[in-house]
Amino acid sequence: MRSSFYSIIVLNICIYIASGSVMAQNGKEKPSLYKANSALSTISESIEICKWKNDARTCINFSFDDNNHTHRKISQILDQYGYKGSFFEIASYMNIDSLKDISSRGHEIGNHTFTHADLKSNSIDSTEIDFEIRMSKELIENMLGIKCLSFSDPLHSYSPQSKKIVFKYHNFDRDYSEYFNHDFYELTSTSTINEVISFIENKINNREIILLSGHGIDGEGYESTTQSFLIQTLNLVKGYEQNNDLWVTTLKEGVLYENLYNELALEKEISEDTVYLHFKNFNKNKYRDTEKSSISVAVPYSVDVDLKCLTDSAEIKKFSDKYVITTDLKRDTSLILVIKSLGPTTDYSLNKSNTEFSVSPNPAIDFLNISGEQNITSVEIYDLKGQLILNQTNNNKKINVSSLKKGCYLLKIKQETGNVGYVTRIKFLKK
Repeated sequence: MRSSFYSIIVLNICIYIASGSVMAQNGKEKPSLYKANSALSTISESIEICKWKNDARTCINFSFDDNNHTHRKISQILDQYGYKGSFFEIASYMNIDSLKDISSRGHEIGNHTFTHADLKSNSIDSTEIDFEIRMSKELIENMLGIKCLSFSDPLHSYSPQSKKIVFKYHNFDRDYSEYFNHDFYELTSTSTINEVISFIENKINNREIILLSGHGIDGEGYESTTQSFLIQTLNLVKGYEQNNDLWVTTLKEGVLYENLYNELALEKEISEDTVYLHFKNFNKNKYRDTEKSSISVAVPYSVDVDLKCLTDSAEIKKFSDKYVITTDLKRDTSLILVIKSLGPTTDYSLNKSNTEFSVSPNPAIDFLNISGEQNITSVEIYDLKGQLILNQTNNNKKINVSSLKKGCYLLKIKQETGNVGYVTRIKFLKK
């Protein structure tokens, strides 16, 4: 039953994809039939991991501490803008019904210790620090039925000892990450919009994460701000967001991306008109409790180049000067991009002739049968990292795949008619 379930899930991911065919014409001398287009190398060299998701200039998070009743109202205001915030709770006196409602709408619930203890105080030892952090996390998770992945230090106060214990139980901390200490601006009764603008623009220029924190609104909570000032701030942020200056998200998603940007390496492989991108060093165990682990890459845009992504889970956004492709590393640590030149300066142009093939069975166990009337010049099989696994240079339409490991593969079927060459790509599953 487990094997059957696995096959169905992966097969849904590895759907049939047949690319547009490629035509080559070159006067007297027959061209190199499957030569990569001239723009491919230049483009692939320029592909890089984005500093922030969707290639925004930076990331911004709204967070609110303690257990104030106005947290529900704040979350509802954030909803009106399509934003999700982070609410850090003191577990010894939580407003359970309110927090369940906030969590159900996609906002993050984080840990703010059991009693709001000062973790840097000389009067608290490692055992007490461990209790404050661990007990609060357990209560939040048990009472709300969620995973509590983020921590906020009471009074923004911490020590090397408390840092170590925080990361024993959590993936993320608001005041620091494994790579950086975080600065923040606190929304209080004395805040001004000019101060907020100055803080945001400084962070945008430095491409650093923006943390706007507070406690409550309209008189509830320590030095609370007002609802009107919160709305004024959100209107300001909306303007920056519409220019792709800001990515507004929860603390856990923002710091997760910050971590991944510092941990990942991008490996590139080129085969003909296909670029294989593989994200190395993704630690699945470290981020096992995250719902997603998103990462974005930027690909330069050119009007004479056509780009297709064969990774089904990826999302593509097109800007004036680039494509931005975002994928969830928990689903796929590779991207497959087909990049074709459309301009007259190369040997290739698109041709809509019928070159369709199909394969069966899919999933395959021992053999893969190719159906189609056309003669085949060669068949190649690549893994999703772009490694050539099999190369068969004859018209045999029955391919022995028994030696392949279980997983998803890319089949390239090549055919030639005179000076015209065609490539068809199909994903298939080996089980």
